[in-house]
Amino acid sequence: MNGEMSRSGSTEEAAHTTTKVFRDLTVYGDPEVLDALIPGIESRLADGWYRDRESEQGLPSDGGQSQFFLFARRASDARPAVALAMCAEGRRLSVTNVMPDDDDRLSCAQYNAILLEFYLKFLHPAASEAGLTVELSSDERSFEREYGWQGVRVLKRFSVIANKSSTHPADLRRWMDFLIYLHHRPNRDYDFGLLAKWLIEDGWSAEKAHRLISECEFARDLFRAYDENMSEISAGDRATNDQAG
Repeated sequence: MNGEMSRSGSTEEAAHTTTKVFRDLTVYGDPEVLDALIPGIESRLADGWYRDRESEQGLPSDGGQSQFFLFARRASDARPAVALAMCAEGRRLSVTNVMPDDDDRLSCAQYNAILLEFYLKFLHPAASEAGLTVELSSDERSFEREYGWQGVRVLKRFSVIANKSSTHPADLRRWMDFLIYLHHRPNRDYDFGLLAKWLIEDGWSAEKAHRLISECEFARDLFRAYDENMSEISAGDRATNDQAG
């Protein structure tokens, strides 16, 4: 337990800190204005950046509902080659991914740094000139804001006591308390990636954290199906009682 606690400081500390996350970048506006924004970005590209029109042809198509654009940055001695994909759909133009040119994966910090470079140098000036609204999300997310203070308390009670190497019946009961709590929250569209990261930072192995996330997803779907089924049964009972009356 002491080794696990020192790894993240403490469970109390882990629950009350923000977590670094991948940033989102979205531009909002009329479709025709968004279409004109792409050439505006392209005309500003510099420092090894260019629009990769050839690779754009190989991007997936969904029958014209959305349009994809690909911008690339050449490798240099100080930085790797990367590709940045954007998707225009309706009144939104969003960055969907930033990918290295090799098989390596970008860290969260690397991803955000490349996204910020593209935003500050090229997208923001073009969007400002066009009068478009741009939304760049934070690189941090609060666990308490996502799951609520009560959720943090229930999760800490499970994680601080649990045997992280094997499952104990008492641990399972405390974990089910957390799953039940999630079901009773008004907003049930949780960021389970954030939960997985919290669990790993609190001493759980990646394998066990992902197994717990799978249980979260199963419990969410099971509870939803149960609620729908009970609603149908209640409606049927009311109809039967009305007819009997």
